[in-house]
Amino acid sequence: MKEAVGIEGVSTAFAAGAATGAILFGRLSLAGSLWAGASIVGSLTFATMVLLLQRPRRPFTALFFFFCCGLTCYLAASISSPVSTTDFFIRRIADDCSLAFKGLLDDMPFPHEECRAVVKALTTGDRTSLNPSTVTVFRKSGASHILALSGLHLGIIYMLITRITSVAGNAPTVRVSRYVLLVGLSGFYTLMSGASPSLVRAFLFILISETANLTGRQRRPLKVWCSALLVQLAADPTAIASTGFQLSYLAMLGIFTVFPHMQSWYPESRRFDPLKKIWDMAALSISCQLFTGPLAWLRFHAFPMYFLLTNLIVMPLTTLVMTSALSAMLLAAAGLEPVFLTRVTDSLTGAMLYCLEIIASM
Repeated sequence: MKEAVGIEGVSTAFAAGAATGAILFGRLSLAGSLWAGASIVGSLTFATMVLLLQRPRRPFTALFFFFCCGLTCYLAASISSPVSTTDFFIRRIADDCSLAFKGLLDDMPFPHEECRAVVKALTTGDRTSLNPSTVTVFRKSGASHILALSGLHLGIIYMLITRITSVAGNAPTVRVSRYVLLVGLSGFYTLMSGASPSLVRAFLFILISETANLTGRQRRPLKVWCSALLVQLAADPTAIASTGFQLSYLAMLGIFTVFPHMQSWYPESRRFDPLKKIWDMAALSISCQLFTGPLAWLRFHAFPMYFLLTNLIVMPLTTLVMTSALSAMLLAAAGLEPVFLTRVTDSLTGAMLYCLEIIASM
């Protein structure tokens, strides 16, 4: 029987090769990287070709081949000159929209300037207007990940678009239109917000999941995770050295593997159970921290002691703030004056800051 290597094995081997390249060549000079890379990749390629010729159907051969591919891709990306995307017309449009988006926020009548700065950070990733004291409060309370524009924010936007478009039904033309809208807006928002590794990861998850849904394939979470990992590293192997990339994929790995088991520990009920919602949020936070906590400790020598309390309070507020803020901005872009929504957004942001200040002082 012919043995096959699935997407899990391919992506793991490729990522291992890229990680090996980051460890071996991450701190070498350009000349050292060229010399060491040429000799090591040459020998690995030769060994791979020998293995392919002798035992072409063994899974180990394929895994070793993709390991060498990951190593070679990382080396090629690290020693090559970066390609400028300034003249890329979609990128230029995204940059112009980002400036217009920020300008729209600056013109909105928020009662408090610090709330405006927090909303700008949550929606665009621009933290230049934040007071240092606010940044300190987010850091001490363990909510710094809220300010760093990541897959969480794109996930909230994706959820909003999905719920709005769900009223149109599931006719074939509606499904195709919904797919184009979801993927197009998610990709454009990723470009507009700077395309950080965690945002690219979230966009790839949306692209792969929605493509599988449109074509009638099963959306298996681990396969989506592995496919996104392979595609992102193939496009940019050096991203594996980014802390944001590592934390993003580790968090999602915890959600896909541990969270379903923890979620099932709470008994199912047909009635509305608010405690079930609280348990799900707590299980989600714990699942993420189990995988990201060790890396955060190694990189930053810190661990958020009150992460569970922070996430239980801040995550729902963040969703409400972004929902009201984006709704207000859509109305403002249409020429209306969303005074009520602006005040609601300001109040929600103020409540979030107040809660974080209490947690930070504990």
